[in-house]
Amino acid sequence: MGRSSILSAIIFLFALFASTDGLYDPSSPVLQLTPSNFKSKVLDSNRVVLVEFFAPWCGHCKALTPIWEKAATVLKGVATVAAIDADAHKSLAQEYGIKGFPTIKVFAPGKPPVDYSGARDLTSRNFDESVIKSKDLWIVEFFAPWCGHCKKLAPEWKKAANNLKGKVKFGHVNCDEEKSLMARFNVQSFPTILVFGADEDTPTPYEGGRVASAIESFALEQLETNLAPPEVTELTSAAVLEEKCGPAAICFVAFLPDILDSKADGRNRYLQQLLTVAEKFKRMPYSYVWAAAGKQLDLAKHVGVGVYGYPAMVALNLKKGAYAPLRSAFEVDQIIEFIKEAGRGGKGNLPLASTPKIETTEPWDGQDGQVMDEDEFSLEEHGR
Repeated sequence: MGRSSILSAIIFLFALFASTDGLYDPSSPVLQLTPSNFKSKVLDSNRVVLVEFFAPWCGHCKALTPIWEKAATVLKGVATVAAIDADAHKSLAQEYGIKGFPTIKVFAPGKPPVDYSGARDLTSRNFDESVIKSKDLWIVEFFAPWCGHCKKLAPEWKKAANNLKGKVKFGHVNCDEEKSLMARFNVQSFPTILVFGADEDTPTPYEGGRVASAIESFALEQLETNLAPPEVTELTSAAVLEEKCGPAAICFVAFLPDILDSKADGRNRYLQQLLTVAEKFKRMPYSYVWAAAGKQLDLAKHVGVGVYGYPAMVALNLKKGAYAPLRSAFEVDQIIEFIKEAGRGGKGNLPLASTPKIETTEPWDGQDGQVMDEDEFSLEEHGR
């Protein structure tokens, strides 16, 4: 079986099976790789090896798991289907330029590895999980196998999908087999191309040229339009830290002055500074959280905040267990340079001694702080 046939089999499997949660256990038919066996099982193999680079926290990786296991079973004896935890084995992932998850690479004997890319087959089983629930921009072609215009579009569609891999998701729906999806999105002719962006329930039709360059230009314009607005979230619980900082390449944590010191106007100015910075880097896999002075004492202690006063900021990488403090003024220009430096790997990174304890706190109500009256707090009463 040639490489194209193998990849066709994988694409076919994508269309047949719905996604579930979970990754690979020891009984899985998927060969599980590590740096110690990668050379013998992949590089020295005399057959084609399909390698998925995944991260355990990645939703798309979890969705791929049952499909990848099915591929391993179907292709047994023809090609090896393997997977490696790129989050645990970062050096190997970096060696192969892995920048997103999941990434599938095809290793053929005597040839350099190539990315498996292209449009994904979408069915009524996987459409909602893949497209509707996704935060990615999807461009979906609804086609019929007998349609001449669809056949003419196919090579241009594939080229656009390959060129925009990692930026925009491409998919296609065979309307001869998926009448329900055809009716759901009111497809009247072929090919119909719909864009699922910020409001996935009401896709936008694409009516431009049917060549790769036109599709790519339109997709990039839509990508800019549909980028989610940046968020700066108050760190009020361990769940917030896990949600915002867990999957982020870098999590920037700001420690702001006590509300009695800054007042609401001052705090809002700090938050606006953070939003300005977040907007500039909204294409990057970063997240931004903040805590008021005295609210997350254990975290502040772990990253050395409080010694030089507030406001303060650290770049935090929970996966690597490392952080780096902002050593300049808490100003937009200085923070931007700090984020750029952190994105390049940072300087003076420090290890986290242990996992900090995150307290559950009430979120800020947006108001000025209230100073206790003498009637509310009395040393005399506490001395009784």
